[in-house]
Amino acid sequence: NGMIEISNYPLFIAKASTNNQFSNPLFINISISNLTSYENSSLKIYVTGENSSGYPASQTWTGKKWVYSNLYAINITVDRYGNYFGWIPLRLNRDYQEYIKHVENNLTGFIKVRLKREDGAIIEDSRKVYFLDIDNSTSNGIPGGFTVGLLSENLSGILFIRNETNVLTGCYQVENNNIDEGFPYREGYYKISSPVGSGYKIYLDNTIIHSNISIRQGFYNLKLNISKTKFFTGIGEPCDIPIMLENTGDFNDTFQINIDNTGDNWIVYVDSFNINISSHMKTTIPLHVIPPDDPRYKESSIYVTVNSINDIAVVSSIKFNVYIKAPDLIITKLKIYNEDRVECTQCGEGDIVKIKAFLRNQGLENASDVTIYFYYDTIDDNHLIGSKHYDSIGRYQKYPSIKWDTHDIQVGEHNLIVLVDKYNRIKELDESNNIYSTSFYIKNTSPTNSESKILIIELYPYTHLNVHNEFITIYNPTSENITLSGWYLTTTPMKNKLEQNKIIFPGDTILKPYTSIVVTENASAFILETGRKPVFEYRVDSEESIPQMLTFKTFILPNNHGVVALKDKYNHTIDLVVYGDEKGLYPGWNSSPIPIVPCGVILKRKDFIDTDTDNDWLSFREYKIGQTNYPLIKFHCRGKIQTFVSPDCSYNVLTEYLRNATSSILLNMYMLTNPFLCDKLVDALRRDVSVTILLDDSPVGGIPDEEKFLLNRIKTN
Repeated sequence: NGMIEISNYPLFIAKASTNNQFSNPLFINISISNLTSYENSSLKIYVTGENSSGYPASQTWTGKKWVYSNLYAINITVDRYGNYFGWIPLRLNRDYQEYIKHVENNLTGFIKVRLKREDGAIIEDSRKVYFLDIDNSTSNGIPGGFTVGLLSENLSGILFIRNETNVLTGCYQVENNNIDEGFPYREGYYKISSPVGSGYKIYLDNTIIHSNISIRQGFYNLKLNISKTKFFTGIGEPCDIPIMLENTGDFNDTFQINIDNTGDNWIVYVDSFNINISSHMKTTIPLHVIPPDDPRYKESSIYVTVNSINDIAVVSSIKFNVYIKAPDLIITKLKIYNEDRVECTQCGEGDIVKIKAFLRNQGLENASDVTIYFYYDTIDDNHLIGSKHYDSIGRYQKYPSIKWDTHDIQVGEHNLIVLVDKYNRIKELDESNNIYSTSFYIKNTSPTNSESKILIIELYPYTHLNVHNEFITIYNPTSENITLSGWYLTTTPMKNKLEQNKIIFPGDTILKPYTSIVVTENASAFILETGRKPVFEYRVDSEESIPQMLTFKTFILPNNHGVVALKDKYNHTIDLVVYGDEKGLYPGWNSSPIPIVPCGVILKRKDFIDTDTDNDWLSFREYKIGQTNYPLIKFHCRGKIQTFVSPDCSYNVLTEYLRNATSSILLNMYMLTNPFLCDKLVDALRRDVSVTILLDDSPVGGIPDEEKFLLNRIKTN
């Protein structure tokens, strides 16, 4: 005996308009009576094109989303009297087959309701309705339109529109009704469809709130467009961005423009925030953009929203970005590498480190004529390490680097500073990020007292023609072993350590107390001319048994002038010698150079004296290559010493000693050519006196015949 009735419904339902998938929504009122108290049932309600069809052309709002009406059953519970009363929202979906076949080009259709009771019994009802064509997009539709408005005082409820004959032509719940139908969530907003005509009345529940309402076919609409989404301007340079606004609706309309932007201190505005545009006309709106004076705010995202004054549901938005097109140089970090190319935070004084900066242009314009400066501790010329220049820096990161010779830099903590665009010649987005600094520690590497006493004691720069055996001798005058690993000899001591030519002592080289090390460019030639064996050779590998010095660049001792320095691995000068006509001043040498010496002559230090002057090397004698150089020997004896000058008065002295000899005679002479001396020697032999004579085996001009004759005479006796 239960009953179901579609008690309130609009006689006219709008079809979906052009470019819209869904129709304007509507409310249907369902009344159920004469069921069992508190009976549970399920209810389906939908719109179809034919009464016999079981396929909906509509969607139903579930309270959370729109679903295909045939898939959604509303579970209801009647009251104690078996009654139920409720409003249900529906809308047409033009993609459904039922809509395509029986609604889109039909004049009439049906609202159908179907109740399934607990016992399985089905109760149904239906109502014939007429379809409205809002924009002449379909056939067999009644011309229709919308009444749109905004209730005052936040009134809410169900709005009814009735024509002059009191027929209900449309109804829907006022916003905000929490239904997602595309309407704005604006309290009091409504948009309800009805046939074209006049004399309509609008009721809120049972109260008339508007009379003499006219409805025209069509709708309000707009199109907002922009040519691109990225625009650029210069620092402090205003720009105009054209926005195209088109009234695509069927009525003349007034549009309201709203602007929002995310850029701090950016100014964005239009000449007028309300603009009138006739139907199907368009206009270009210049949007004025003024970037801030502070270029750190380098971009802004701008949102432009335009809505119809007559229908606030008609709204369109665009988003675009405006960027300040200017360079923005930033140094993000510094790295320091030691001579082994290992990243470090400290080094020894005298090391050469590589300082590497990470430089990026995060602006949108190339930076031209860029110079990066490297300093330590203070930004001034006295603390400038060096600079690096680029003609242009674009989007790719640069890695400017420079070598820093820490020789003579104070031991302790230092601040390394990198500065780009020092004189602010480049107009940048942000001038505050052009400097970066980091701390760096320099350790004390001063040589020990014993190390500082090591001496260069011999120098042989001017060799015989085609005999390339120049050599250097260093000496340890201390009682300690000195480790020479990494120490080197150079003829360019005033250059940067990495630019000096050098021969480097191999690892584990030890200079023992009171001993010397000879370093020669050619061990074979050295042995041939001196009869001695060097410790190292450096230019050729002439002797397999003699180890090689490590060579960097070409190391040659100039013949007529030069400087030679012995340095430790930190570029500290241990000893230095200046000779010939060498010009200039050298720290560690306190006089004019040692006078030039001829070919084949060795420069020799006197008695390991070290005053850093030429006086340490000036000698009463000349030391030639290959010449014997026996050291002085002290010994004790008893006897008589007779001095004389030869050849002026030597004959009488010699003959007296030869005549008085009783056991032995030791005679050292350059040549023996005097027959009278020979007679005295023969007489001594006949007295059984032992005679030993030391003569030069290759005197100038050769051994004369007289000497040969006299020596043979002595030998035969």
